[in-house]
Amino acid sequence: MPPKPLSDLHFARLFAQRVADHPDREFLVVGDRRSTWRQVEREAGALAAAMAARGLGPGDRLALVLPNWGEAVVAILAAARLGAVVVPLDPASSFHELRYLLRHGEVRAAVVAERWNGQELLEDFDELMPELPDLAFLVTVGPEELWHDDRILQYEDLVARGGGDAPVAELDPAAAPLALLYTSGTTGKPKGVVLSHAAVLGSAVA
Repeated sequence: MPPKPLSDLHFARLFAQRVADHPDREFLVVGDRRSTWRQVEREAGALAAAMAARGLGPGDRLALVLPNWGEAVVAILAAARLGAVVVPLDPASSFHELRYLLRHGEVRAAVVAERWNGQELLEDFDELMPELPDLAFLVTVGPEELWHDDRILQYEDLVARGGGDAPVAELDPAAAPLALLYTSGTTGKPKGVVLSHAAVLGSAVA
């Protein structure tokens, strides 16, 4: 099969094509949770609409401070719809590592686990947010009803109140960034590597 042209390698559009091909096929399995392609697409659309209503748009950085959960998959798809840039960060990162990466990445929003592996991440972010001038809002993932203000929102609430399906951003897949990945920084400060939609999807399609 000939390779797809770079112009076709828009993450959100390619996913939507697969949804149209087999909407009711199982796509995401995490523990007891089993979701079809169509269910994940709807959840991603609702999350994207909710984040767009709070100002997240093309080129904005969305940090994912999550383990390997289903919400991470949905958030990546939502970011791709908006033309936002995913910045995946290890939830086991220290307070100082998170502060450096979130500031350096000029992160505008973050999806964060309430707690992970005994670490109370929201307590860290309670201290971090005053030091992050670019961070407009935080989306928490977890079972608890927690403190809220206009900058701290729960994932389930946003999906439930997403207000519909966010349109897919028009962008050039060969140039538009999909992800900003940081090196481990074992011999110095972590360095950010920008990957376009085409760079991420080209190898996967091949």
